[in-house]
Amino acid sequence: LERFIAESPRDYDLRLGLAGLQLRGGKREAAVATLERIVEEGGEAPQAGIARTRLAAIAIDKMAIALTSKR
Repeated sequence: LERFIAESPRDYDLRLGLAGLQLRGGKREAAVATLERIVEEGGEAPQAGIARTRLAAIAIDKMAIALTSKR
């Protein structure tokens, strides 16, 4: 997948797929970096909106974990 992204750096669908794999693999920080790059480079592309939504979901999840661990 990373090779395909290197060959087609503006293929944001591939990057979204990579971020999904990173999240499922427990690499949250890498996924966040991938999603942030889509937002930065994607401008008004629909995939940039999807990346923003996923970043928000990750932030909410992180806050929920922090709140439940304080109980």
